[in-house]
Amino acid sequence: MADSFFKRLAEDLLHLEVNTIIKSQMTGQKMPDSYRRTLYEIAHTYSISLIDIGKELVPSGNEVFGSGDGFRGEVNWEYGGLGSFEELKNRAKFAIEWIDQQPNTAFQKDPDAVKRDKKMLERVQDNSHRILGIFFRLAKNPSVLQEHLANQKTDQKTNVNELIESIKNRKAKSIKDDSGKTQRVINDSDLSTASWNNDIDAGDINDLLNDGNDLKLDLREIMMIKKAWDIGVEEIMLQTIVGIDGDVTTRILERFAKDPDKTVLDLHNEGLKTSINFWYRMVDTVTTIVGSAIGTLLSGKDEKDKAE
Repeated sequence: MADSFFKRLAEDLLHLEVNTIIKSQMTGQKMPDSYRRTLYEIAHTYSISLIDIGKELVPSGNEVFGSGDGFRGEVNWEYGGLGSFEELKNRAKFAIEWIDQQPNTAFQKDPDAVKRDKKMLERVQDNSHRILGIFFRLAKNPSVLQEHLANQKTDQKTNVNELIESIKNRKAKSIKDDSGKTQRVINDSDLSTASWNNDIDAGDINDLLNDGNDLKLDLREIMMIKKAWDIGVEEIMLQTIVGIDGDVTTRILERFAKDPDKTVLDLHNEGLKTSINFWYRMVDTVTTIVGSAIGTLLSGKDEKDKAE
């Protein structure tokens, strides 16, 4: 267990990534104080992005994505859990494939703008896939599995893999209103899987958090959703990656490279310097901690050997 933790920690410290983003407007909103709310907000942001990009690219009257808005299509899940991110991942993947099949003349945007939209869809797909990995891990935790099986009321128990597949494939209900018109109703907030999942509405999230029931994430997962929250669906203008071996890679958005802004470049460089200094201190601290931990383990082993 300790070996695995130190291995992951060392891997995470092998490189430093600094991104500079230009936003059209800022609210100064901080990341929510819980992982459940953060994932709920990320899913909502991705959903809006699929709608907005799709409305600009999909011709009016084209229902290749169903009766829903833009690339979002028909909504089955609208929360921040496994079902929701599975749906967002699949919608983004389908949208990317659809764009690739269209001639450039099919869009009323210049090709570079379409490429940027496609990059954003790839981010939604990739991040949704990574977030799904969190729920897969949580679902297979032995204590969660035991709790899930104990809470099932049917004689025929469903294992976690079957449950995951059932959530992925669960469709919204279709009901008729008083006028006889058919309405789609998204899947209900699912409290039965809330010990490891987050396909629940804002009210249920508040109730769970009031009882101290946030999702139990590890450090790498926390860092991953924090990055997803920080970057959102904004366009990265400058990105610099520094490897612990001294290798440095800087990526610059093409249109920014053609007309660079000195203020933005200076801000990126200052941020890079600050991050590198902090990174060095972090590496030194972790090296000291790991060294102490190994020393303690070896010392304990020596005492055990003497006793035997």
